[in-house]
Amino acid sequence: GIAPLIFFLEVKLYQREHMNIDIGKICLFFGCRGNYDALFKSKLRELKKSKILSGYYIAYSRKNNVPKTYVNHLIEKKEIEKRNIITKSCKKGYVYICGSTGLSNNVNASLETILGTKKFKSLLNHNR
Repeated sequence: GIAPLIFFLEVKLYQREHMNIDIGKICLFFGCRGNYDALFKSKLRELKKSKILSGYYIAYSRKNNVPKTYVNHLIEKKEIEKRNIITKSCKKGYVYICGSTGLSNNVNASLETILGTKKFKSLLNHNR
């Protein structure tokens, strides 16, 4: 679920505001079925307003009257933003992804396509 990521973001907020740590850019991708599943939307808006999040994107897989969208689809749509966060601010860029574990292969494939195999594998090898 998204709750652990909200905690990570709260830690980043604390680090920035109380420890004067440069937290870099953070982008969050979150997958859920519909609005009833989109927990913490007001908290995400608050974190974006406070500039902890540079962006957050919610993929709805079963929202009424909306085509199915999964996290990997959003990642592909936001390719330029992620590439900038991951490669241009490599030391201080984070992309948090929250969704079904069954989609992890698709998400990894999308990230590898966007970043290139060499960069993607390098980030994995460095636990990024």
